[in-house]
Amino acid sequence: MNLLVPLGLIGLIALPIIVVLHMVRQRRQRLRIPTIRLWAALTPPPERQQRKLPLTLLLALHLLVAACLALSLAQPAWIFGAAAPRHLVIILDTTSSMAANRSFTQAQQQTEDLINDLGRDDSLALVELNHEARLLGYGGYAERQQLRQIVAELAPAGNNANLAQSLSIANATLANDRQNQLIVLSDGALPANSTPLSVAAELEWRMLGESTANSGIVNFASRRLPNQRNALYARVTNFSDLPAARTLTLLVDGEIESEQNLVIQPGGSEERTWEVANGELAELQLSPNDGYALDDRAVLALSRSGSLRVHLATLTPSPLERMLRSLPNIELSVGPSVSNQRVDLTVLNGVLPQQLPTSALLIVNPPSDPRLPTQDSVLGEQASSAVLDADFAGIDLSSVQWGGRRPIKREDIPAGLSSVIETDTQAPLVLRGTWQERATIVWLFNLDNANLSAKLAFPLLTAASIANLTGGSLPEQLAAGSFAPNTPLTRPDSEAQALDQRLNQAGLYRVVGSNRGGIAVNFGDPQESNLQQQTQPTISQSPQPEGDRLPPQGTPLWPMLVGLALVGLIFEWWYSFRS
Repeated sequence: MNLLVPLGLIGLIALPIIVVLHMVRQRRQRLRIPTIRLWAALTPPPERQQRKLPLTLLLALHLLVAACLALSLAQPAWIFGAAAPRHLVIILDTTSSMAANRSFTQAQQQTEDLINDLGRDDSLALVELNHEARLLGYGGYAERQQLRQIVAELAPAGNNANLAQSLSIANATLANDRQNQLIVLSDGALPANSTPLSVAAELEWRMLGESTANSGIVNFASRRLPNQRNALYARVTNFSDLPAARTLTLLVDGEIESEQNLVIQPGGSEERTWEVANGELAELQLSPNDGYALDDRAVLALSRSGSLRVHLATLTPSPLERMLRSLPNIELSVGPSVSNQRVDLTVLNGVLPQQLPTSALLIVNPPSDPRLPTQDSVLGEQASSAVLDADFAGIDLSSVQWGGRRPIKREDIPAGLSSVIETDTQAPLVLRGTWQERATIVWLFNLDNANLSAKLAFPLLTAASIANLTGGSLPEQLAAGSFAPNTPLTRPDSEAQALDQRLNQAGLYRVVGSNRGGIAVNFGDPQESNLQQQTQPTISQSPQPEGDRLPPQGTPLWPMLVGLALVGLIFEWWYSFRS
Protein backbone atom coordinates (compact mmCIF):
# COMPACT_ATOMS: atom_id res chain seq x y z
CA MET A 1 0.00 0.00 0.00
CA ASN A 2 1.19 3.50 -0.83
CA LEU A 3 0.16 6.76 0.87
CA LEU A 4 0.04 9.74 -1.49
CA VAL A 5 -0.47 12.27 1.37
CA PRO A 6 1.10 10.77 4.53
CA LEU A 7 0.40 14.01 6.43
CA GLY A 8 -3.27 13.00 6.37
CA LEU A 9 -2.53 10.38 9.06
CA ILE A 10 -2.54 13.22 11.58
CA GLY A 11 -6.29 12.68 11.58
CA LEU A 12 -5.74 9.48 13.61
CA ILE A 13 -5.38 11.72 16.67
CA ALA A 14 -9.16 11.59 16.82
CA LEU A 15 -9.01 7.94 18.02
CA PRO A 16 -7.63 8.58 21.55
CA ILE A 17 -9.93 11.59 21.89
CA ILE A 18 -12.93 9.36 21.22
CA VAL A 19 -11.68 6.79 23.76
CA VAL A 20 -11.26 9.48 26.46
CA LEU A 21 -14.75 10.80 25.81
CA HIS A 22 -16.23 7.33 26.22
CA MET A 23 -14.34 6.79 29.52
CA VAL A 24 -15.60 10.01 31.06
CA ARG A 25 -18.75 9.24 33.06
CA GLN A 26 -21.62 11.56 33.56
CA ARG A 27 -21.62 13.78 36.69
CA ARG A 28 -23.37 12.33 39.81
CA GLN A 29 -26.80 13.74 40.36
CA ARG A 30 -27.52 15.53 43.72
CA LEU A 31 -30.66 14.07 45.33
CA ARG A 32 -32.52 15.45 48.38
CA ILE A 33 -33.58 12.64 50.84
CA PRO A 34 -35.25 12.78 54.30
CA THR A 35 -32.51 10.85 56.21
CA ILE A 36 -29.24 8.95 55.79
CA ARG A 37 -29.75 6.73 58.86
CA LEU A 38 -30.42 3.72 56.72
CA TRP A 39 -26.93 3.97 55.10
CA ALA A 40 -25.00 4.59 58.31
CA ALA A 41 -24.42 0.92 59.06
CA LEU A 42 -23.23 0.11 55.54
CA THR A 43 -19.63 -0.95 55.03
CA PRO A 44 -17.59 1.74 53.26
CA PRO A 45 -16.82 0.89 49.59
CA PRO A 46 -13.35 -0.38 48.81
CA GLU A 47 -10.67 1.93 47.53
CA ARG A 48 -11.68 3.41 44.17
CA GLN A 49 -10.53 1.26 41.26
CA GLN A 50 -9.15 2.54 37.94
CA ARG A 51 -11.82 3.07 35.36
CA LYS A 52 -12.05 0.55 32.52
CA LEU A 53 -12.77 1.26 28.87
CA PRO A 54 -16.44 0.46 28.19
CA LEU A 55 -16.43 -1.90 25.21
CA THR A 56 -19.66 -0.91 23.49
CA LEU A 57 -20.94 -1.04 19.93
CA LEU A 58 -21.12 2.76 19.77
CA LEU A 59 -17.44 3.04 20.70
CA ALA A 60 -16.50 0.59 17.94
CA LEU A 61 -18.58 2.50 15.38
CA HIS A 62 -17.07 5.85 16.36
CA LEU A 63 -13.52 4.48 16.16
CA LEU A 64 -14.24 2.87 12.77
CA VAL A 65 -15.62 6.08 11.27
CA ALA A 66 -12.73 8.19 12.58
CA ALA A 67 -10.11 5.71 11.35
CA CYS A 68 -11.66 5.52 7.87
CA LEU A 69 -11.82 9.30 7.51
CA ALA A 70 -8.26 9.77 8.75
CA LEU A 71 -6.89 7.12 6.38
CA SER A 72 -8.81 8.58 3.44
CA LEU A 73 -7.07 11.93 4.06
CA ALA A 74 -3.76 10.13 3.49
CA GLN A 75 -5.09 8.87 0.10
CA PRO A 76 -3.88 5.26 0.32
CA ALA A 77 -3.49 3.27 -2.91
CA TRP A 78 -3.28 -0.46 -3.51
CA ILE A 79 -0.04 -1.08 -5.43
CA PHE A 80 0.06 -4.89 -5.40
CA GLY A 81 0.35 -5.97 -9.04
CA ALA A 82 0.20 -2.35 -10.33
CA ALA A 83 2.30 -1.57 -13.41
CA ALA A 84 4.76 1.30 -13.51
CA PRO A 85 3.49 4.46 -15.25
CA ARG A 86 4.23 4.43 -18.98
CA HIS A 87 4.22 6.87 -21.88
CA LEU A 88 2.71 5.42 -25.05
CA VAL A 89 3.29 6.91 -28.51
CA ILE A 90 1.04 5.72 -31.35
CA ILE A 91 2.11 6.47 -34.92
CA LEU A 92 -1.02 6.06 -37.05
CA ASP A 93 -0.68 5.73 -40.83
CA THR A 94 -3.36 7.87 -42.55
CA THR A 95 -2.19 7.56 -46.16
CA SER A 96 -4.56 6.55 -48.96
CA SER A 97 -3.57 2.88 -49.15
CA MET A 98 -4.91 2.37 -45.61
CA ALA A 99 -8.43 2.65 -47.08
CA ALA A 100 -7.99 -0.78 -48.73
CA ASN A 101 -8.68 -4.09 -46.97
CA ARG A 102 -10.26 -2.28 -44.00
CA SER A 103 -6.74 -1.50 -42.79
CA PHE A 104 -7.65 1.93 -41.48
CA THR A 105 -10.73 0.61 -39.68
CA GLN A 106 -8.50 -1.94 -37.94
CA ALA A 107 -5.98 0.77 -37.07
CA GLN A 108 -8.70 2.97 -35.56
CA GLN A 109 -10.04 0.09 -33.48
CA GLN A 110 -6.61 -0.87 -32.18
CA THR A 111 -5.86 2.76 -31.35
CA GLU A 112 -9.11 3.10 -29.40
CA ASP A 113 -8.32 -0.12 -27.51
CA LEU A 114 -4.91 1.27 -26.54
CA ILE A 115 -6.54 4.51 -25.37
CA ASN A 116 -9.09 2.59 -23.30
CA ASP A 117 -6.29 0.58 -21.64
CA LEU A 118 -4.49 3.67 -20.33
CA GLY A 119 -3.74 3.57 -16.61
CA ARG A 120 -4.47 6.50 -14.32
CA ASP A 121 -0.83 7.63 -14.45
CA ASP A 122 -0.14 6.77 -18.10
CA SER A 123 0.22 9.33 -20.89
CA LEU A 124 -0.28 9.00 -24.64
CA ALA A 125 0.85 10.90 -27.73
CA LEU A 126 -0.90 10.36 -31.08
CA VAL A 127 1.26 11.07 -34.16
CA GLU A 128 -0.03 11.05 -37.75
CA LEU A 129 2.07 9.30 -40.40
CA ASN A 130 1.53 11.10 -43.71
CA HIS A 131 3.33 13.36 -46.18
CA GLU A 132 3.42 15.99 -43.41
CA ALA A 133 3.59 14.28 -40.03
CA ARG A 134 1.93 16.06 -37.13
CA LEU A 135 1.07 15.59 -33.48
CA LEU A 136 -2.68 14.94 -33.37
CA GLY A 137 -3.17 14.80 -29.62
CA TYR A 138 -1.54 14.38 -26.22
CA GLY A 139 -3.15 13.40 -22.96
CA GLY A 140 -3.67 10.83 -20.27
CA TYR A 141 -6.40 8.95 -18.46
CA ALA A 142 -8.59 12.05 -18.08
CA GLU A 143 -8.32 12.96 -21.79
CA ARG A 144 -9.33 9.56 -23.17
CA GLN A 145 -12.61 10.83 -24.64
CA GLN A 146 -10.88 13.67 -26.51
CA LEU A 147 -8.29 11.25 -27.89
CA ARG A 148 -10.99 8.83 -29.03
CA GLN A 149 -12.79 11.70 -30.77
CA ILE A 150 -9.62 12.68 -32.64
CA VAL A 151 -9.16 9.12 -33.89
CA ALA A 152 -12.80 8.80 -34.94
CA GLU A 153 -12.60 11.96 -37.10
CA LEU A 154 -9.56 10.79 -39.11
CA ALA A 155 -9.86 9.53 -42.68
CA PRO A 156 -7.16 7.94 -44.88
CA ALA A 157 -5.85 10.31 -47.56
CA GLY A 158 -2.29 11.12 -48.61
CA ASN A 159 0.88 9.75 -50.13
CA ASN A 160 4.66 9.71 -49.59
CA ALA A 161 4.42 9.00 -45.86
CA ASN A 162 7.29 10.68 -44.00
CA LEU A 163 8.29 8.08 -41.42
CA ALA A 164 11.46 9.95 -40.41
CA GLN A 165 9.44 13.05 -39.52
CA SER A 166 6.90 10.99 -37.57
CA LEU A 167 9.66 9.34 -35.54
CA SER A 168 11.22 12.74 -34.87
CA ILE A 169 7.92 13.99 -33.42
CA ALA A 170 7.55 10.76 -31.43
CA ASN A 171 11.04 11.15 -29.92
CA ALA A 172 10.21 14.73 -28.94
CA THR A 173 7.22 13.56 -26.87
CA LEU A 174 9.08 10.88 -24.88
CA ALA A 175 8.94 11.20 -21.08
CA ASN A 176 11.89 11.03 -18.68
CA ASP A 177 9.83 9.79 -15.73
CA ARG A 178 7.95 6.95 -17.44
CA GLN A 179 8.63 3.79 -19.40
CA ASN A 180 8.33 4.76 -23.09
CA GLN A 181 6.65 2.53 -25.67
CA LEU A 182 6.14 3.23 -29.40
CA ILE A 183 3.53 1.42 -31.52
CA VAL A 184 3.36 1.93 -35.31
CA LEU A 185 0.09 1.04 -37.07
CA SER A 186 0.70 0.91 -40.84
CA ASP A 187 0.26 -1.23 -43.95
CA GLY A 188 3.91 -0.67 -44.82
CA ALA A 189 3.24 1.23 -48.08
CA LEU A 190 6.11 3.64 -47.44
CA PRO A 191 8.63 5.22 -49.81
CA ALA A 192 12.25 4.14 -49.55
CA ASN A 193 14.13 6.07 -46.88
CA SER A 194 17.90 6.50 -46.99
CA THR A 195 18.01 8.29 -43.62
CA PRO A 196 18.85 6.03 -40.63
CA LEU A 197 15.77 5.68 -38.44
CA SER A 198 15.92 5.35 -34.66
CA VAL A 199 13.66 5.80 -31.66
CA ALA A 200 14.45 5.98 -27.94
CA ALA A 201 11.60 3.73 -26.85
CA GLU A 202 10.43 0.14 -26.86
CA LEU A 203 9.22 -0.39 -30.45
CA GLU A 204 6.29 -2.48 -31.70
CA TRP A 205 5.37 -2.48 -35.41
CA ARG A 206 1.88 -3.73 -36.21
CA MET A 207 1.53 -4.53 -39.92
CA LEU A 208 -2.05 -4.18 -41.18
CA GLY A 209 -3.77 -5.39 -44.34
CA GLU A 210 -2.68 -8.06 -46.78
CA SER A 211 -1.34 -8.31 -50.32
CA THR A 212 -4.08 -7.48 -52.83
CA ALA A 213 -4.07 -7.32 -56.62
CA ASN A 214 -4.93 -3.82 -57.80
CA SER A 215 -4.84 -1.66 -60.89
CA GLY A 216 -5.65 2.03 -60.85
CA ILE A 217 -5.52 5.42 -62.57
CA VAL A 218 -2.26 6.92 -61.38
CA ASN A 219 -2.21 10.01 -63.63
CA PHE A 220 -4.92 12.17 -65.23
CA ALA A 221 -4.04 15.60 -66.65
CA SER A 222 -5.29 18.16 -69.16
CA ARG A 223 -3.81 20.90 -71.34
CA ARG A 224 -5.57 23.74 -73.14
CA LEU A 225 -4.94 23.68 -76.91
CA PRO A 226 -4.69 26.75 -79.16
CA ASN A 227 -7.99 25.76 -80.80
CA GLN A 228 -9.68 26.09 -77.37
CA ARG A 229 -10.11 22.33 -77.08
CA ASN A 230 -8.63 20.21 -74.27
CA ALA A 231 -5.97 17.52 -74.56
CA LEU A 232 -6.35 14.81 -71.89
CA TYR A 233 -3.77 12.26 -70.79
CA ALA A 234 -4.18 9.22 -68.51
CA ARG A 235 -2.00 6.38 -67.28
CA VAL A 236 -3.34 3.15 -65.78
CA THR A 237 -0.96 0.78 -63.93
CA ASN A 238 -1.38 -2.86 -62.93
CA PHE A 239 0.11 -3.61 -59.47
CA SER A 240 -0.23 -7.39 -59.51
CA ASP A 241 1.47 -10.55 -60.76
CA LEU A 242 -1.27 -11.36 -63.29
CA PRO A 243 -2.61 -9.51 -66.37
CA ALA A 244 -5.58 -7.24 -65.63
CA ALA A 245 -8.51 -6.76 -68.04
CA ARG A 246 -10.28 -3.46 -67.35
CA THR A 247 -12.58 -1.05 -69.17
CA LEU A 248 -11.58 2.64 -69.28
CA THR A 249 -14.45 5.11 -69.76
CA LEU A 250 -14.10 8.87 -70.33
CA LEU A 251 -17.05 11.15 -69.57
CA VAL A 252 -17.32 14.89 -70.25
CA ASP A 253 -20.10 16.63 -68.33
CA GLY A 254 -21.70 13.26 -67.66
CA GLU A 255 -21.76 12.13 -71.32
CA ILE A 256 -19.64 9.18 -72.49
CA GLU A 257 -16.86 10.48 -74.73
CA SER A 258 -14.83 7.27 -75.08
CA GLU A 259 -14.81 3.68 -73.85
CA GLN A 260 -11.84 1.35 -74.30
CA ASN A 261 -10.97 -2.18 -73.19
CA LEU A 262 -7.51 -2.55 -71.67
CA VAL A 263 -5.32 -5.56 -70.96
CA ILE A 264 -2.54 -4.44 -68.64
CA GLN A 265 0.47 -6.70 -68.16
CA PRO A 266 1.78 -7.50 -64.65
CA GLY A 267 3.60 -4.46 -63.31
CA GLY A 268 2.93 -2.61 -66.58
CA SER A 269 1.03 0.53 -67.57
CA GLU A 270 -1.28 1.66 -70.36
CA GLU A 271 -1.37 5.30 -71.51
CA ARG A 272 -4.20 7.00 -73.39
CA THR A 273 -4.78 10.50 -74.80
CA TRP A 274 -7.92 12.29 -76.00
CA GLU A 275 -8.86 15.62 -77.49
CA VAL A 276 -12.24 16.86 -76.29
CA ALA A 277 -14.34 19.98 -76.71
CA ASN A 278 -14.57 22.53 -73.94
CA GLY A 279 -16.74 21.47 -71.02
CA GLU A 280 -16.94 21.77 -67.27
CA LEU A 281 -15.92 18.37 -65.88
CA ALA A 282 -13.96 15.43 -67.28
CA GLU A 283 -14.26 12.11 -65.45
CA LEU A 284 -12.34 8.88 -65.98
CA GLN A 285 -13.69 5.55 -64.72
CA LEU A 286 -12.02 2.14 -64.51
CA SER A 287 -14.33 -0.87 -64.31
CA PRO A 288 -15.03 -3.30 -62.87
CA ASN A 289 -14.04 -2.01 -59.44
CA ASP A 290 -11.46 -3.94 -57.45
CA GLY A 291 -10.56 -4.03 -53.76
CA TYR A 292 -9.36 -0.40 -53.84
CA ALA A 293 -12.06 1.64 -55.57
CA LEU A 294 -10.58 5.07 -54.77
CA ASP A 295 -8.06 4.90 -57.65
CA ASP A 296 -10.66 3.60 -60.14
CA ARG A 297 -11.99 7.14 -60.68
CA ALA A 298 -10.35 10.48 -61.49
CA VAL A 299 -11.76 13.92 -62.33
CA LEU A 300 -10.56 17.19 -63.87
CA ALA A 301 -12.11 20.64 -64.12
CA LEU A 302 -12.14 21.90 -67.73
CA SER A 303 -13.87 25.28 -67.31
CA ARG A 304 -11.21 27.17 -65.37
CA SER A 305 -9.78 29.03 -68.36
CA GLY A 306 -13.00 30.64 -69.65
CA SER A 307 -14.16 34.22 -69.18
CA LEU A 308 -15.11 35.41 -65.72
CA ARG A 309 -18.56 36.96 -65.34
CA VAL A 310 -18.38 39.90 -62.91
CA HIS A 311 -21.15 42.29 -61.88
CA LEU A 312 -20.34 45.64 -60.25
CA ALA A 313 -23.10 47.08 -58.07
CA THR A 314 -22.38 50.79 -57.47
CA LEU A 315 -24.40 53.98 -57.13
CA THR A 316 -21.65 56.28 -58.42
CA PRO A 317 -18.85 55.99 -61.00
CA SER A 318 -15.80 54.39 -59.45
CA PRO A 319 -12.14 53.76 -60.36
CA LEU A 320 -12.98 50.13 -59.71
CA GLU A 321 -15.09 49.98 -62.88
CA ARG A 322 -12.19 51.17 -65.04
CA MET A 323 -9.87 48.65 -63.41
CA LEU A 324 -12.25 45.73 -63.91
CA ARG A 325 -12.72 46.61 -67.59
CA SER A 326 -8.95 46.62 -68.10
CA LEU A 327 -8.42 43.12 -66.72
CA PRO A 328 -8.36 40.26 -69.27
CA ASN A 329 -10.98 37.49 -69.48
CA ILE A 330 -13.62 39.44 -67.56
CA GLU A 331 -17.17 40.00 -68.79
CA LEU A 332 -18.30 43.02 -66.74
CA SER A 333 -21.81 44.28 -66.11
CA VAL A 334 -22.57 47.40 -64.05
CA GLY A 335 -25.73 48.46 -62.25
CA PRO A 336 -27.05 50.13 -59.09
CA SER A 337 -28.06 46.78 -57.58
CA VAL A 338 -27.18 43.11 -57.81
CA SER A 339 -27.65 41.28 -61.10
CA ASN A 340 -30.46 38.83 -61.80
CA GLN A 341 -28.17 36.90 -64.13
CA ARG A 342 -25.83 34.14 -63.06
CA VAL A 343 -22.38 35.60 -62.39
CA ASP A 344 -19.13 34.31 -60.91
CA LEU A 345 -18.37 37.37 -58.79
CA THR A 346 -20.37 40.33 -57.47
CA VAL A 347 -18.54 43.53 -56.50
CA LEU A 348 -20.51 45.68 -54.02
CA ASN A 349 -19.11 49.23 -53.98
CA GLY A 350 -20.63 51.27 -51.15
CA VAL A 351 -23.79 49.15 -51.06
CA LEU A 352 -24.78 46.11 -49.02
CA PRO A 353 -28.24 44.85 -50.02
CA GLN A 354 -30.35 42.85 -47.62
CA GLN A 355 -30.76 40.10 -50.22
CA LEU A 356 -27.25 39.02 -51.18
CA PRO A 357 -26.41 37.31 -54.48
CA THR A 358 -25.35 33.66 -54.48
CA SER A 359 -21.96 34.37 -56.08
CA ALA A 360 -18.66 35.20 -54.41
CA LEU A 361 -18.50 38.74 -52.98
CA LEU A 362 -15.95 41.55 -53.15
CA ILE A 363 -17.30 44.24 -50.79
CA VAL A 364 -15.73 47.70 -51.09
CA ASN A 365 -16.38 50.52 -48.58
CA PRO A 366 -19.29 48.73 -46.88
CA PRO A 367 -21.92 50.94 -45.23
CA SER A 368 -22.67 50.37 -41.57
CA ASP A 369 -24.79 47.27 -41.22
CA PRO A 370 -25.52 44.91 -38.28
CA ARG A 371 -24.10 42.08 -40.37
CA LEU A 372 -20.85 44.01 -40.92
CA PRO A 373 -20.61 46.67 -38.16
CA THR A 374 -18.15 49.22 -39.55
CA GLN A 375 -17.67 52.71 -38.09
CA ASP A 376 -17.25 56.22 -39.49
CA SER A 377 -14.38 56.89 -41.88
CA VAL A 378 -10.87 57.70 -40.62
CA LEU A 379 -8.49 59.92 -42.61
CA GLY A 380 -4.75 60.01 -43.17
CA GLU A 381 -3.58 56.46 -42.46
CA GLN A 382 -1.09 54.23 -44.24
CA ALA A 383 -1.14 50.45 -44.66
CA SER A 384 1.53 48.21 -43.27
CA SER A 385 3.80 46.70 -45.92
CA ALA A 386 4.18 43.49 -43.89
CA VAL A 387 2.85 40.37 -45.62
CA LEU A 388 0.02 38.88 -43.56
CA ASP A 389 -1.09 36.32 -46.15
CA ALA A 390 0.76 34.55 -48.94
CA ASP A 391 -2.02 35.24 -51.47
CA PHE A 392 -1.38 38.99 -51.13
CA ALA A 393 2.41 38.84 -51.04
CA GLY A 394 4.24 41.46 -53.09
CA ILE A 395 1.55 44.14 -52.75
CA ASP A 396 3.22 47.21 -51.23
CA LEU A 397 0.66 49.56 -49.70
CA SER A 398 3.08 51.58 -47.58
CA SER A 399 2.71 54.76 -49.67
CA VAL A 400 -1.09 54.67 -49.90
CA GLN A 401 -3.01 57.43 -48.15
CA TRP A 402 -6.31 56.03 -46.93
CA GLY A 403 -8.72 58.93 -47.17
CA GLY A 404 -11.75 56.99 -46.03
CA ARG A 405 -10.99 53.86 -44.06
CA ARG A 406 -14.00 52.18 -42.45
CA PRO A 407 -12.77 50.96 -39.04
CA ILE A 408 -14.13 47.78 -37.48
CA LYS A 409 -13.31 46.48 -34.03
CA ARG A 410 -11.59 43.11 -33.97
CA GLU A 411 -14.26 41.71 -31.70
CA ASP A 412 -16.91 42.84 -34.22
CA ILE A 413 -15.34 41.03 -37.20
CA PRO A 414 -17.90 38.39 -38.23
CA ALA A 415 -17.03 34.76 -37.66
CA GLY A 416 -15.38 33.27 -40.73
CA LEU A 417 -13.56 36.48 -41.73
CA SER A 418 -9.99 37.35 -40.79
CA SER A 419 -7.66 40.27 -41.43
CA VAL A 420 -5.13 39.80 -44.26
CA ILE A 421 -3.92 43.41 -44.71
CA GLU A 422 -3.64 45.96 -41.91
CA THR A 423 -2.57 49.55 -41.31
CA ASP A 424 0.64 50.47 -39.52
CA THR A 425 -1.46 50.62 -36.32
CA GLN A 426 -2.67 47.04 -36.91
CA ALA A 427 -6.18 48.12 -37.84
CA PRO A 428 -7.86 45.81 -40.41
CA LEU A 429 -7.90 47.04 -44.03
CA VAL A 430 -8.82 43.87 -45.91
CA LEU A 431 -10.83 40.93 -44.57
CA ARG A 432 -11.09 37.53 -46.19
CA GLY A 433 -12.97 34.30 -45.53
CA THR A 434 -16.52 32.97 -45.55
CA TRP A 435 -19.35 35.38 -44.74
CA GLN A 436 -23.06 34.65 -45.07
CA GLU A 437 -22.06 31.25 -46.55
CA ARG A 438 -20.20 32.96 -49.42
CA ALA A 439 -16.54 33.40 -50.27
CA THR A 440 -15.96 37.05 -49.35
CA ILE A 441 -13.25 39.70 -49.40
CA VAL A 442 -13.96 43.07 -47.77
CA TRP A 443 -12.03 46.26 -48.60
CA LEU A 444 -12.56 48.50 -45.57
CA PHE A 445 -11.86 51.79 -47.38
CA ASN A 446 -13.36 54.23 -49.88
CA LEU A 447 -11.51 54.32 -53.22
CA ASP A 448 -12.83 57.81 -53.98
CA ASN A 449 -11.05 59.31 -50.97
CA ALA A 450 -7.76 57.41 -51.29
CA ASN A 451 -4.85 57.56 -53.72
CA LEU A 452 -4.81 53.79 -54.22
CA SER A 453 -6.16 54.05 -57.77
CA ALA A 454 -2.98 55.93 -58.79
CA LYS A 455 -0.66 53.27 -57.37
CA LEU A 456 0.68 50.04 -58.87
CA ALA A 457 -0.80 48.25 -55.87
CA PHE A 458 -4.35 48.87 -57.19
CA PRO A 459 -4.33 46.36 -60.09
CA LEU A 460 -2.30 43.91 -58.00
CA LEU A 461 -4.76 44.03 -55.12
CA THR A 462 -7.74 43.78 -57.48
CA ALA A 463 -6.31 40.82 -59.38
CA ALA A 464 -5.29 39.01 -56.18
CA SER A 465 -8.74 39.49 -54.66
CA ILE A 466 -10.54 38.24 -57.78
CA ALA A 467 -8.23 35.25 -58.17
CA ASN A 468 -8.70 34.32 -54.53
CA LEU A 469 -12.49 34.54 -54.72
CA THR A 470 -12.90 32.65 -57.99
CA GLY A 471 -10.22 30.03 -57.58
CA GLY A 472 -7.94 31.52 -60.19
CA SER A 473 -5.01 31.37 -57.78
CA LEU A 474 -5.63 27.74 -56.90
CA PRO A 475 -4.01 24.74 -58.59
CA GLU A 476 -6.08 22.59 -60.92
CA GLN A 477 -5.19 19.48 -58.93
CA LEU A 478 -4.07 18.67 -55.40
CA ALA A 479 -2.91 15.32 -54.10
CA ALA A 480 -5.25 13.50 -51.76
CA GLY A 481 -4.35 14.32 -48.19
CA SER A 482 -3.10 17.84 -48.96
CA PHE A 483 -4.17 20.51 -46.53
CA ALA A 484 -6.94 22.79 -47.72
CA PRO A 485 -5.84 26.20 -49.09
CA ASN A 486 -6.97 29.42 -47.45
CA THR A 487 -9.83 29.78 -49.93
CA PRO A 488 -13.23 28.56 -48.62
CA LEU A 489 -14.13 25.33 -50.43
CA THR A 490 -17.09 22.98 -50.72
CA ARG A 491 -16.28 19.27 -50.62
CA PRO A 492 -17.57 16.76 -53.18
CA ASP A 493 -20.29 15.77 -50.68
CA SER A 494 -21.45 19.45 -50.65
CA GLU A 495 -20.26 20.03 -47.08
CA ALA A 496 -17.94 22.91 -46.13
CA GLN A 497 -14.23 22.04 -46.07
CA ALA A 498 -12.41 23.02 -42.88
CA LEU A 499 -9.33 25.12 -43.64
CA ASP A 500 -7.08 23.19 -41.22
CA GLN A 501 -8.07 19.70 -42.40
CA ARG A 502 -6.79 17.43 -45.15
CA LEU A 503 -8.60 16.99 -48.47
CA ASN A 504 -9.74 13.41 -47.84
CA GLN A 505 -12.52 12.96 -50.42
CA ALA A 506 -12.10 12.04 -54.07
CA GLY A 507 -13.73 14.43 -56.53
CA LEU A 508 -14.04 18.14 -57.27
CA TYR A 509 -13.69 20.75 -54.52
CA ARG A 510 -15.43 23.97 -55.55
CA VAL A 511 -14.79 27.51 -54.36
CA VAL A 512 -17.68 28.65 -52.16
CA GLY A 513 -20.00 30.89 -54.17
CA SER A 514 -18.09 30.39 -57.44
CA ASN A 515 -19.58 28.75 -60.51
CA ARG A 516 -16.21 28.05 -62.10
CA GLY A 517 -14.53 24.66 -62.02
CA GLY A 518 -12.73 23.69 -58.87
CA ILE A 519 -9.79 21.70 -57.51
CA ALA A 520 -9.58 18.06 -58.53
CA VAL A 521 -8.49 15.62 -55.81
CA ASN A 522 -7.68 12.10 -57.03
CA PHE A 523 -6.37 9.14 -55.03
CA GLY A 524 -4.41 7.28 -57.70
CA ASP A 525 -0.70 7.21 -56.85
CA PRO A 526 2.11 4.81 -57.85
CA GLN A 527 3.06 4.30 -54.19
CA GLU A 528 -0.37 4.14 -52.57
CA SER A 529 -2.07 2.07 -55.30
CA ASN A 530 0.47 -0.72 -54.87
CA LEU A 531 -1.24 -2.98 -52.32
CA GLN A 532 1.40 -5.70 -52.30
CA GLN A 533 2.70 -6.44 -48.79
CA GLN A 534 5.79 -4.37 -48.11
CA THR A 535 8.73 -5.15 -45.84
CA GLN A 536 8.97 -3.44 -42.50
CA PRO A 537 11.59 -0.66 -42.47
CA THR A 538 14.58 -1.03 -40.19
CA ILE A 539 14.33 1.15 -37.08
CA SER A 540 17.06 1.02 -34.44
CA GLN A 541 16.29 1.51 -30.75
CA SER A 542 18.48 3.94 -28.84
CA PRO A 543 18.59 4.17 -25.01
CA GLN A 544 15.52 5.66 -23.40
CA PRO A 545 15.68 9.10 -21.73
CA GLU A 546 17.07 8.92 -18.21
CA GLY A 547 15.26 10.36 -15.24
CA ASP A 548 13.60 9.55 -11.92
CA ARG A 549 10.87 7.05 -12.74
CA LEU A 550 7.47 7.56 -11.17
CA PRO A 551 6.59 4.74 -8.75
CA PRO A 552 3.43 2.71 -9.35
CA GLN A 553 0.52 4.70 -7.96
CA GLY A 554 -1.89 1.76 -7.68
CA THR A 555 -5.66 1.81 -7.20
CA PRO A 556 -6.97 4.62 -4.93
CA LEU A 557 -8.64 3.29 -1.76
CA TRP A 558 -9.96 6.56 -0.33
CA PRO A 559 -13.38 6.33 -2.06
CA MET A 560 -13.93 2.95 -0.41
CA LEU A 561 -12.86 4.29 2.99
CA VAL A 562 -15.16 7.32 2.74
CA GLY A 563 -18.01 5.04 1.73
CA LEU A 564 -17.32 2.75 4.70
CA ALA A 565 -17.32 5.76 7.05
CA LEU A 566 -20.64 6.91 5.64
CA VAL A 567 -22.15 3.46 6.18
CA GLY A 568 -20.86 3.49 9.77
CA LEU A 569 -22.46 6.88 10.46
CA ILE A 570 -25.79 5.73 9.07
CA PHE A 571 -25.69 2.55 11.17
CA GLU A 572 -24.71 4.55 14.31
CA TRP A 573 -27.68 6.88 13.78
CA TRP A 574 -30.02 3.93 13.35
CA TYR A 575 -28.65 2.15 16.45
CA SER A 576 -28.92 5.28 18.61
CA PHE A 577 -32.46 5.88 17.38
CA ARG A 578 -33.48 2.31 18.22
CA SER A 579 -31.91 2.52 21.66
